[in-house]
Amino acid sequence: MSKRNVPDRQHASDAKWSDMEVLRFASYSQQALCHSMGRNARIVKVLCYLSQLRGADKIPSNANFKVVAAIWQNYSSVKGNEAAHYLPGQLMVNSKKLSLLAQNPLTATKISCLFGDVEDLPADFNKADTQAEAKGNAGGLCAAFEAAAQHLNTNTSTNNTLDRAAIRRAYHSVWVPKARLAFTNALSKKADKYSKPELEFGAAGGVEYGTIMNLSERESASTYQNRIDHQQEILHHYLSSLNREPSELSEANMSALERSFMA
Repeated sequence: MSKRNVPDRQHASDAKWSDMEVLRFASYSQQALCHSMGRNARIVKVLCYLSQLRGADKIPSNANFKVVAAIWQNYSSVKGNEAAHYLPGQLMVNSKKLSLLAQNPLTATKISCLFGDVEDLPADFNKADTQAEAKGNAGGLCAAFEAAAQHLNTNTSTNNTLDRAAIRRAYHSVWVPKARLAFTNALSKKADKYSKPELEFGAAGGVEYGTIMNLSERESASTYQNRIDHQQEILHHYLSSLNREPSELSEANMSALERSFMA
């Protein structure tokens, strides 16, 4: 994997410190739920920026949206963990990074930081995320992100304001059901990945008769199964997070983002 860029050093430093402090005391299930809720929150923020950029005539009505591999990453993992991105990937608008559509440097940096936000988590989180993202395929988080952005861009107001109703519709009517499908598909695929080998014994009459010949393979398979179980547990928590309304959809938070926006 190529080295990813850090969009803002101070934001990255603050995010890393905050994540380490919170995750130190979080249970596995809490980590999974918080990670998915963090993803949902950032989906809403991206939709807000899309609405405002569309209203400022920075995005055409017929724009094409595509999610590609992450470009930004705010910090690297430590102690055997991995940096798990919140968002499913980098959202491109007519083959351009979303942040490049904002001429104001501060707004561009804020958007880039959203795509660079990660959490320092066990490797199973990235495994679960990758399965759910299903890059380049229908029925995954990347496709859900693209569809929500497309819906918002087509249906948002162009009167230079943040269209709260359109954002809420794009989130509830597009992102939530399609993300739910993505997690369900990922769970199904995880269930198909495990096949523990049958016991194999030494041949009758030989010195190894009655001895289990494939014990190491079965032990490795058990370890693999435990990891699959963890990833399925994570995906179940991701599903449950969709039942919670992100605070970013509240009137107060939307108004705060609208006031700070500069195209």
